[in-house]
Amino acid sequence: MLFSVLLLLPSIAGFPDSTQVKDAFVYPSQGVVLQAEMSELVAQGVSKDIHERCLAAKDYSGCIQSNSGQSPDVLGATFGSSSILGREKCSDSGVCIAQSGQDQLGLAKVVGWSYRYNPSNNTVNYWNSEAKRVPHKGQPARYIAENNVQHYYQQPVAATPGYYRETSPAKTTCTPTYSGGIFINGVYKKNNSGQTCTTSSPTKIWVAGTPGTAGGPRRYSYVEIIDCQDLTHATYHQGRLRGNWSKYIGDDAQYARNRCSNRANFKVKAMKL
Repeated sequence: MLFSVLLLLPSIAGFPDSTQVKDAFVYPSQGVVLQAEMSELVAQGVSKDIHERCLAAKDYSGCIQSNSGQSPDVLGATFGSSSILGREKCSDSGVCIAQSGQDQLGLAKVVGWSYRYNPSNNTVNYWNSEAKRVPHKGQPARYIAENNVQHYYQQPVAATPGYYRETSPAKTTCTPTYSGGIFINGVYKKNNSGQTCTTSSPTKIWVAGTPGTAGGPRRYSYVEIIDCQDLTHATYHQGRLRGNWSKYIGDDAQYARNRCSNRANFKVKAMKL
C-alpha cells in the first residue's frame, strides 16, 4: 500500500515559523523528492517530533503511521496531485492510475488501470480505461465492453454440521396374546393373556452441512457491457450474464455517453452477449 508522506505547514501543525525544509528528502525506493515538491504538500496530523524522528527511517511513511497511530486512510494520497511515494496521478474525485504496490486491502494493484477506494463498503474498484466495442447481431458498435476488477474483503463464515432430519416418526404396533380358553354357549372364547408390541424406527434423511469460508481479501473480475443506444448496462462474469440489464440515470447516464463517444474507432472484443 502506497501512502503519501505529507509535510506539516507551520500554520497547520504548530511548527515554529522558523521551521523550514532546507534539504531534499531521500526515499530509498523512490530517489530524491525535491524541496519544491514538498512545499506543495499539506500535512495531516504529523507532529514535528515524529517528523524529525522518522527522517532517517528506511520506511518514512511506515514510521509516521507507527508513531502517530494514524490509519492508512489518513496518510493516503492527496487527490489532484501525485503521491510522494507512488507518483500516482489522482483526480479530485479520488480516481487514481494504479502503479505497482498494494492497495488498501493489501492486494496487488492492477497496474495502469484506473481505480478508486470505497471506504463505505471497503472495496477497491479497478477498470481499464481502454474500452472495446462488442459486435452483436449485425451492430458493430452499439455495445462496448469495459474490463473491471473489484478487491473486497470476505467476512469469515463458520461451517455448519450435518444432521439427520426425521421425515416420519417411530410407530408402535401391538397384537394380543392368548392362553387357553373356554366354551360359552357353544362358542370357544380365548383367554387374553396380554399383548406383544413392536416399534419401528423413525424414517430419517441426512442433511449435509455447509463448509466454512475463510475471511480475507478477495479478487473478483468481470466485464461491464454498455448498450450505447439504450444507455443500459449489464455485468458478465466468466462469459455469463449476471443479473439483469439496468438503465443508466443521472450522472451515470452522462458517464455512459462519454464512454461511448468515438466507439466506432475502438478495438474489437470477441465476446458473446
